[in-house]
Amino acid sequence: MRSDARSNRLRILEAAAEVLAVPGDTSLKSIARRAGVGQGTLYRHFPTRESLVLHVYWEEVEELVNAVPALLKTLCPPLALRAWLERLLALGRYAPEFADAMSEATGMLTKQCRQPYQPLLDALSG
Repeated sequence: MRSDARSNRLRILEAAAEVLAVPGDTSLKSIARRAGVGQGTLYRHFPTRESLVLHVYWEEVEELVNAVPALLKTLCPPLALRAWLERLLALGRYAPEFADAMSEATGMLTKQCRQPYQPLLDALSG
């Protein structure tokens, strides 16, 4: 992927995370505007609203899972768990958007819908 395309993709994901985190206009148009890209650029990277919401959610889950070792290295287990649970609760801010995205794409994304949860289950059991 070209560096400008990679940069656009990252800006879109960051803008989407910010827009989805607060109530209000969560349209793709508002996300593109906030990212400083045209709607065509947004659709080249994320052809559907569902795909964008899923990517934002997956990145958040990945950050949550990757935080476990660092938290355990810097905090005692009870405080590490508390910090991790606070991050998990913050992740819940995407739950309504994620649920809407899943109901729109039920048949085609069944495997992808389960994918974000597996790292969480692995982190909790490991």
